[in-house]
Amino acid sequence: MKTGILTFCNAYNLGGALQSFSLQKALEELGVDAELIDYRCPAIEKMHKRRPVFQTGIGIKARGLNLMHNIVFRRRRRYYKNFQKMMRKSKQYTRETVSETNSVYDLFITGSDQVFNYKLTEGDSTYFLDFVEGKPKASYAASMGVYFPERADEYKRYLSSFRYLSVREKSTATILQTELGISAELMPDPVFLHTAEEWKKLLGVRDGEHKDRYVLVYALIEKKELYRIARKVAAEKKLKVYAITKVLKPAGQADKLYRNVGPKEFIGLLADAEYVVTNSFHGTAFSLIFEKQFTTLIPPNAPDRVKDLLSDMGLSDRAVTAEIESEPDSIRYDEVREKMVDYADKGRDYLRVICDR
Repeated sequence: MKTGILTFCNAYNLGGALQSFSLQKALEELGVDAELIDYRCPAIEKMHKRRPVFQTGIGIKARGLNLMHNIVFRRRRRYYKNFQKMMRKSKQYTRETVSETNSVYDLFITGSDQVFNYKLTEGDSTYFLDFVEGKPKASYAASMGVYFPERADEYKRYLSSFRYLSVREKSTATILQTELGISAELMPDPVFLHTAEEWKKLLGVRDGEHKDRYVLVYALIEKKELYRIARKVAAEKKLKVYAITKVLKPAGQADKLYRNVGPKEFIGLLADAEYVVTNSFHGTAFSLIFEKQFTTLIPPNAPDRVKDLLSDMGLSDRAVTAEIESEPDSIRYDEVREKMVDYADKGRDYLRVICDR
């Protein structure tokens, strides 16, 4: 049975790239002939284009900033392209040609990531597998992000046709049940399907590539509080502060800034860190996988995915909404480790059922 996975495999986004890679590899390890469908969603492609420099209507200052951004971050794009070469992907498809995959695959899986988020995809229903004809459909740890009540009939029509339906967040499962009368199982993000040692082996990451002892800041969205927390922890533990950033001007100061970071470089930096400060779901996830001490900054209006994850691990106290007075008590990973194993086993068991393995 040949399986096609539809997700954001071309995103220049650490979480999107790593979860895509992990799901395909996990299926492969289960003996499934699986590959990522190289679907080009215009909304997702637009998010990762180089910034316009010579486009009409752009002022001189904006042109200069966009040019500088493109130059500074050009290596980042190359790192992602190199990482994507490690993925097993199909030929490219568009909305007009994606129905051709019906003659290629025997089973379709959508997810993980926010594949059911109409706002993110600008209304692209392809990720709901609406093009599939007469083949079984499944979702793995799919996320909705934003629910649009006016699209209730659409959601129901698309999702009712799935043979297997699973989502990543409790909030998404609740919405599907209360608003649409559709039941969905809860599954862990695909990155949990591999251990720290497996991740290092898959990506060719070696321990000790960074000689300093440091706190790592990983900001999904730049916030000054992240850097203040990191500075406080660094002062207490006599560490340096390293920061991964996607902007020209970060929200705080670090001893070392890493602007050009792809998935492999991210795993390398996190693996060597003494402590992690993040406001990212996947920053939190990999801190758990690599058994790091960490603090997650959660804005008041944050989605539930990070809170759900920390609650599942019995670590809700690692989430803060402001600066901390001092470093919290150390995480006892002997207790968390069992829950992580259960997480991975649950995900693999579900994939076996989907693929009848």
